Amino acid sequence: MKKLLLITILSAAALMGCDDDSTSNNNNNNNNNPAQGTLGGECYPNGTCNEGLECDENNVCIEEILNQGKEGGPCYEDDTCDDPLVCFNDICRTAGGENGPCFEDDTCTGELECIVDTCTVTGETDTPCRLDGSCGAQLVCEEGTCRTDLDEDGYSPAHDCDDNDNAVVPDAIVECQSECNLGVKVCNADGTWSHCTANEECECTTPGEMREVDCGNCGWAYQRCGTDFMWELPMECQEEGECASGSEETENCGLCGTRTRMCGPTCEWFDWSACTGEGVCEAGLVEYTTDDCTPLGYIRERECDGSCQWIDSGTCFGDCPDQPRLNGTWPDGTNDFKEEVCIPAGAFYMGSTDYGGEDSRPQQVIHLSQFMLDKYEVTNRRYKECVDSGICTPPVNNISTTNYYQTGYDNYPVSGVTWIQAVQFCEWDGGRILPSEAEWEKAARGPFPRQNKWPWGDEFPTCTQASLSFCPDNAISEVDNFPDSTSYYGIFRMADNVGELARDCFDYNYYSYIEPLNPVCSNICTSHSNRGMPFNYNPTFAGTVSNTFRNNINSGYYINYGFRCSRNYMVGGL
Repeated sequence: MKKLLLITILSAAALMGCDDDSTSNNNNNNNNNPAQGTLGGECYPNGTCNEGLECDENNVCIEEILNQGKEGGPCYEDDTCDDPLVCFNDICRTAGGENGPCFEDDTCTGELECIVDTCTVTGETDTPCRLDGSCGAQLVCEEGTCRTDLDEDGYSPAHDCDDNDNAVVPDAIVECQSECNLGVKVCNADGTWSHCTANEECECTTPGEMREVDCGNCGWAYQRCGTDFMWELPMECQEEGECASGSEETENCGLCGTRTRMCGPTCEWFDWSACTGEGVCEAGLVEYTTDDCTPLGYIRERECDGSCQWIDSGTCFGDCPDQPRLNGTWPDGTNDFKEEVCIPAGAFYMGSTDYGGEDSRPQQVIHLSQFMLDKYEVTNRRYKECVDSGICTPPVNNISTTNYYQTGYDNYPVSGVTWIQAVQFCEWDGGRILPSEAEWEKAARGPFPRQNKWPWGDEFPTCTQASLSFCPDNAISEVDNFPDSTSYYGIFRMADNVGELARDCFDYNYYSYIEPLNPVCSNICTSHSNRGMPFNYNPTFAGTVSNTFRNNINSGYYINYGFRCSRNYMVGGL
């Protein structure tokens, strides 16, 4: 009985001991799990943690990510940031700002530039070069990075033996000396100097002895033995050449090109080499071009950069880029007849089919860029203004050739001037030119598909529409007469009054080989084209029509020839 009781007690004790051990192990496990709200522990029910911690997507407290979603901080887990920031390379950045993504048009704010889709500071020390290859002051672009260049000779200290002397560049030859002799040294491409060629043997035997030594650029000088039995430095160098033998000189030429010349063994320059590395345009030039534009004839602006290469900018357009000049008044209050008309870009029919002269065939579609044209023929008074300025010369003083010198003819078209005088006037009058034959004909006929024979239509002119030889009062008259017979574009007197000088050289067969875009017959010539019928011409005799009537004129003076000016954006348009 006692033995049974003992076994029972021991068994109970053993069971109790197991329970105690289990409780102890459980307590140890709880101590190893981080407390709620602490680092690595479970988040509080409201999704928060202790200070400095935050709750992640697994409901575990982690270290708080400072500036998350803010400028310069990491992006949120869903690759977003606080507005208006964007997630760029896992960092929140301002679009267009420094180190941020470029705008969709590859631009950035301020002076930042878009490089590899990133807005980057450029042009400063140890930053990328600007997109045009330049850097700021006293910097040079080397291998895509701006490096210090204090003397602005185009070389950084890594390649410049003396960054404070812009005459010292790689391969430059400069004078050097030993204690007793003169020599030269060469700047190496790695920015180090070659060994000085000056003789370092300075001992001599007879004080006062003189000798001749080489110096400078193939020159010579006296050298004296000093009382210390050492040769003194040479005296003044005599009979030097113009350069150091073996040296090379480079200069700019042409369109951003360079040329070089070598100094020969007698210290005289060889001839310059041919200009190489030229660009295609004059740096800084801004002009219009039809390249890559549709419809044919439309233009866009382009600029020539610092390396003489074209930079295209802007979109193609067909209207005149500025407003036409309007009529003004003279000091006496009368009309100055300086108004311009814009002729938009586009196609038109040039030439005739079964009418007009053979020299206006075949008819074909021609495309012109936009241009301005005088609404009226140049008047005597307008031309006199140029004469008074000292730029133009007066018309020939002959009453049978011009009415310029008579009173009461201010508003009549000027005549009695040569083609050269007309060109000079247009250049003076705002840098303009005479219209080409194509420009004149389009201004008279109108745009495609018009094929009218006269400015107003196909009807043969009456004496209420024009003053021609069959009219009883035919004569030159004011430039604004017959307002009901203007052209499609509202231009006056294109069918009568005076024939009008054109820019083109005259070629009877010109229409057989005319170019389809902005044509001008510019062969070397002694006679030029004349368009429009003069007042003393009778179209019934020749069966001609004014829109396609062509004539040629040499350098003489004619009373029935005048002119009007054009502003062509493809010829000095900016």
